[in-house]
Amino acid sequence: MVEFAPGVYGAEAAARHFFARPAADLSARQAAELVAGLPKPSRWHPTATSEVYRRRVERLLGRMERARFLRREI
Repeated sequence: MVEFAPGVYGAEAAARHFFARPAADLSARQAAELVAGLPKPSRWHPTATSEVYRRRVERLLGRMERARFLRREI
C-alpha cells in the first residue's frame, strides 16, 4: 500500500485527501498527478512544488494522449 501523505494510504484515500472526490470522479490530470507520485509519494503529490514531479505529470499525460487514452480538448 502506498502512503501519499502521512496517514493517506491508497488511491481512493489520496483522491479524497487531495481532490475531495472519489477516485472514479477524477479528471485525467488529477489521476496523472496521483500516478506520477507513485515512486516517491511522500515527496511527489498534487501539492508538491517539485519541478521534477511536474515534468513527470506532463510526460504521463503526453504518453496517455499518444496511446489514445486521452484526446486533446479543443
